[in-house]
Amino acid sequence: MEGNWTVEEGGKFFPVRIFSWKVRHTYVGEEIDHLWFSQIFGEEAFGNIAVIWRGPMDVKLEFVRDQTEKVNWDQGARISGPDLVHLVAEFPQLGNNLIAMYSFQAMLADALASRLPEQGKVEVRGTDIYVEGRKLNVGVCVAHPTSCTMHFAVNASLEGRP
Repeated sequence: MEGNWTVEEGGKFFPVRIFSWKVRHTYVGEEIDHLWFSQIFGEEAFGNIAVIWRGPMDVKLEFVRDQTEKVNWDQGARISGPDLVHLVAEFPQLGNNLIAMYSFQAMLADALASRLPEQGKVEVRGTDIYVEGRKLNVGVCVAHPTSCTMHFAVNASLEGRP
């Protein structure tokens, strides 16, 4: 799959490699495992990284991190959507500081919400953005022994789910 992505370097004091993945990949939940993207991008994906791509989402039960979702799975709870823009970030420079990672996710939600005012009533609740009462994004953070990983996905349109 080499060549199906571009890489750019960002940040001076907090260097990050930003991968633009040109593959329409379905997010299933395993992508936030420690060093998952190194299987695709190789050694370039070691260190602080952010991977951005567009595609559907259909999280498999075995990769659900949120206990509430697991408990309600049999009642039809699903984490899915037909067309989302995904961002997965892994930051070993933060160590396993889950609070810092969730803070970063909240900053992303605030930044996105501030660019949506012409879309109607926009409300941010923690790291979730609602437009006219409909949830626009999904996100989760996990801590590993030496790093944290975050998934933040935004519905590519203001129609449908999530």
